[in-house]
Amino acid sequence: MTFENEIEKYENEKIKAIQDNVTDLYWEYDRMSSCGQKSLDALAKLTDVPTNQDIQKRLKQYHKDTA
Repeated sequence: MTFENEIEKYENEKIKAIQDNVTDLYWEYDRMSSCGQKSLDALAKLTDVPTNQDIQKRLKQYHKDTA
């Protein structure tokens, strides 16, 4: 494995860890202040994680499709 490949693998692992932590924070979304919610949604957008709004849209569509 080349040095560049090792760096890329390390960076991908860091990004995945950040995405996992952003996702985990959504468990506390309802308990956050509105500023905290906005910050979390901004982090989600930066890391390609679905925002709360995205999740709510998917749930609404799911319930429509299964009704």
